[in-house]
Amino acid sequence: FLALFGTAFVFVAVVSAYVVERAIERRFMAQAQGLARLISSRGFPLSSTTVLYIREAYGAEVVIEEEGKIVPELSTWKRSLEEAGVCGLLPVSAPMGKRTLHLLFSPEVMRGEFSHAVRPVLIIAAAGLLSVILLGFYGTHRIVRPIERLAAAAGEGKVPAVGGGPEMDALVAALNRLTEEVRQHERWSVMGQMAVGIAHELRNPLAAIKMTV
Repeated sequence: FLALFGTAFVFVAVVSAYVVERAIERRFMAQAQGLARLISSRGFPLSSTTVLYIREAYGAEVVIEEEGKIVPELSTWKRSLEEAGVCGLLPVSAPMGKRTLHLLFSPEVMRGEFSHAVRPVLIIAAAGLLSVILLGFYGTHRIVRPIERLAAAAGEGKVPAVGGGPEMDALVAALNRLTEEVRQHERWSVMGQMAVGIAHELRNPLAAIKMTV
């Protein structure tokens, strides 16, 4: 019981963590695409001050790329995107007209978002697993122990009440009836064997008397 439901809860927790991770990636991608559409719209002033504000708001380094080259005056990350990958920054890119917007998120930001989203799932899974353990022990005490007492008392004559509810009481009564029927059949069988033995013992002297007469 514990192994079955424990495995089920662990499986659900792992699958939920995977789904949440994909959802976080999609959310970051949606943020980058929304920001790219906003920057591409007319009337949005794109300057170094704006880029710094974007970095503070999104918690990521901002890279504006045009024709495969980084625009340094509009980027907080002055080095190449390959160096960003070496430094462990995770890029989320979105087209922005003739330019491309890259948001470079640090692993700490990604892990923080992941843990913030997954923590409730893990807490629920742990609470469910704890509930299963408590229910397992309760089921053992409520069901398995009376069955063990019933099995131990089955060979000792009439079985007393072992607890466990009305179902166990009905099982004890049925077992007592079955035991009584078996004993009744055993008594009839013994009486039949005794009758055969008595008839045999009577036939022997009667045969001798008959021969003598």
